[in-house]
This record gives sequence, structure tokens and C-alpha cells, in this order.
Amino acid sequence: MRVILPFEANRERTIEMHPKVRHALLYTGVNLASTVVDYTIFLSFTHFFGLPILQSVIAYCAGMLVNYALTRGFVFVHDMSHKSQHRLFMEFVGSSLLGLLLTACVIWLTVHKFNLPPVDGKTIAVLICFVSLYYVRTRFVFSKNTNANASDAAEARSPG
Repeated sequence: MRVILPFEANRERTIEMHPKVRHALLYTGVNLASTVVDYTIFLSFTHFFGLPILQSVIAYCAGMLVNYALTRGFVFVHDMSHKSQHRLFMEFVGSSLLGLLLTACVIWLTVHKFNLPPVDGKTIAVLICFVSLYYVRTRFVFSKNTNANASDAAEARSPG
């Protein structure tokens, strides 16, 4: 007779986690890691130099590089052979530029128009970018090769 310890039962439930929930948790974890890099640089630079928009851009770019490496390695691990590594990176950078624009606009608006502290503006920007970039990256950057599935299905249906 085998006794199942509480941590073993939790591990079994984790394995049976719905793939979309697991994916969202991985995406959140990766973004938290890159956000730590982003905030560390942002807060350090803002403390010493006091130029929140410029520091935000520099910090965002550093966080983007960390995010790309972790996202590619842990979140979107399905076959991306229909895109070259260069194309994939450039699409990621393009989506990041959208996030950078959103970040700069939100920080400008919150700091210069609403007189919020830079860290509050940065936090609002991070939350907006998290949702926006998840949508863009799942739909466009790390999209599965739908053409391969269509051509495979067409081959299977054709009399051979």
C-alpha cells in the first residue's frame, strides 16, 4: 500500500494542469523576471539621473532582451521552423517597440499630466503592456505554422 504525501498530490495536479493555464503562468513568470530587470535599471537610473522617460526606454530594452531569451526558451517552445531566428527576433523586437511606445506614452501621461511618481507610471505601463503584448505575441510573433497544418491536411485528403 502506497501513501501519497501532500506534495506528491500537488505535483500530480500540476502535471494535469490545463495547457492554457500552464502557458499563462509561464508567460507571467517570464514577464516577472524581465520586469525585475526593467525595474532595477529604471529605479537605479531614475534615482541618479531623474529622467524617467529616457531611463524607462533604456530599462525596457534591457528587459526586452531578457524577455526574448526566456520567452523563446520556456513559453513559446512549439515548432517555429516556419520562421527564421532572425525573423522571429525582429518580430519580437517589433512587438517590443509597440510596448516601448505604450510605456513611454503612459509614463509621460501619468508623470507629466497626472503628477504621479515615476514608479506608479511605470507600474501602470507594465500592466498595460503585459496584456497588450501577450495578445500580439501569441497571435503574430509566436504563432504556430497554420500553413503547414493546412498543407498536411490537404496531402492526407488527396488520393495518392
